[in-house]
Amino acid sequence: MNENLTGVDVSVTETSPTFALGTNVAKDGKVYTYVQASGALSQYDAVIIDEAGQAVTASLTTSASAFGDRVGVIAVDFADNDYGWAQVYGVATVNVLANCAANAVLNTTGTAGQLDDDQGVGSEDVDGIVLTTAAGGSAASVAAFINWAAVGATN
Repeated sequence: MNENLTGVDVSVTETSPTFALGTNVAKDGKVYTYVQASGALSQYDAVIIDEAGQAVTASLTTSASAFGDRVGVIAVDFADNDYGWAQVYGVATVNVLANCAANAVLNTTGTAGQLDDDQGVGSEDVDGIVLTTAAGGSAASVAAFINWAAVGATN
């Protein structure tokens, strides 16, 4: 269920929880889920959100046993164990590797928090995040649309 919580600031993190983990809030045409960081998270990182509301950077290692877990994007830096909001629906910005194409199937990579379209062996698809702008010749933060993303099949 999405809640319209008055006064929610999705651009800050906290050291103590102020909402239940997994709480969703709709704001400005986007939806965010309240999470706790399991490790430091960088702005625009793709994160895997488990059933307990723990968010960890998406990578080959963290996605290997996460089939079906939700995937979101972090809008601000988190320190380990901070609480805050991960975007799970709407127009967003996400970290990707070089030459990642728009409108392609994305997958996890060996670079924590960054997605790619290379379908590398052992990577997992990220179903529900689509780039609307391609990345150039270097890793970048690019425009995307998130549609209730989840960890998909292994390549």
